[in-house]
Amino acid sequence: MRSFLATTLVSLTAADLALTWNDCGDETYHAKISKVTPDSLKEGSEVTISGFGDLDQDIDEGVSFTMAMEGQFTDCKGVASQGAKCNFPLDMGSIEFLGLAPPYLAGEVPIAVDIKISTALPATLLETTTQVIAHGAKSGDLIFCMNVYTKKSADSKIGKGVLDVDWSDCGQEQGAKSIITGLTPAQLTQGSVQHLVGTGLLVEDVEEELNFESSMRIAFLECDGDGVKGKKCSFPLDLGSVEFKGIPTPIKKGPQQIDVDLKMSKLIPDGTKSTTHVVAKSASGLNLFCLNVNTDGKQEADLTV
Repeated sequence: MRSFLATTLVSLTAADLALTWNDCGDETYHAKISKVTPDSLKEGSEVTISGFGDLDQDIDEGVSFTMAMEGQFTDCKGVASQGAKCNFPLDMGSIEFLGLAPPYLAGEVPIAVDIKISTALPATLLETTTQVIAHGAKSGDLIFCMNVYTKKSADSKIGKGVLDVDWSDCGQEQGAKSIITGLTPAQLTQGSVQHLVGTGLLVEDVEEELNFESSMRIAFLECDGDGVKGKKCSFPLDLGSVEFKGIPTPIKKGPQQIDVDLKMSKLIPDGTKSTTHVVAKSASGLNLFCLNVNTDGKQEADLTV
């Protein structure tokens, strides 16, 4: 079985990106991935990534695939009382955590973030997740974790991009000392700095400085198609392409190899992280495999593939 496996983002300098992966299938999936090669990705050239696993039964019908990839384009860190602003690469916008004034007393806490999403971004890149986290500088205790989601709104018009905004608390299950209870506004306008304020309920006083981290993940590509024919999908902004090579059918039970060809632009800067989620199914709905592939930072240039 040859199928789609992974993708990544590359940087401007001659270095390799480390690659990690995990099989995301449960007991309903008929193929388990046991190995992925290579363990790093060479930037600026077409790369073939292969996964290996075992299929537990014959498949004598068509196969389809779906793939979604998101890139984390900024990772902003600092002291919570001071805040910090970070710009996205390729003039895609910016994110600024406006800071929290101490003392950090129990009760409502405003979490203010300014976000700018460039009008140069196509609709395919307007689905974003911004995460803001704060920890105690000495204790390391999680104080709050807030996710902010945007997607293109039905209210958008030519010349005026409108984004719907949603949110979630990502700290409660991890024992955070503050729970997010709300966020305003419910919509943003593309192309200008937009002010968002989340409301957190701090359950006890915090008698130490806080460190924060903020990042934005952008839905970079969604692609699906006939798994037998294969398909080439291009990234927006001329940032590269990925080609699903197709799955010859029928597929026999036993060892399988999964391949994809990847061509990436050098325009994407250093430090970019990515996560690719890939699923394949048979025509009758059998789950064949599920795989997540991640890139995180770059390795030294002398690594080989």
